Amino acid sequence: MEGGFVTRNCPDCGEPTTLPEHTFMNDIDLWVACPQCKAQMERRMVYKNYAFACARCDLYINLADLLPRWNEL
Repeated sequence: MEGGFVTRNCPDCGEPTTLPEHTFMNDIDLWVACPQCKAQMERRMVYKNYAFACARCDLYINLADLLPRWNEL
């Protein structure tokens, strides 16, 4: 969604809901490499959005930028 807001559909009822912080931080099996140093990026909240950050290179990638838009599915 606009501004990097990420939602998901409930696996039981199919209703859209926000992606819980706990799910992003602990349950999503996604390994993201820093585009500069190639090290694994850490999960963080950046400007109220879920992101992967590299402290060494001082950059981040929003989770929303790695996912297809809802209307592309």
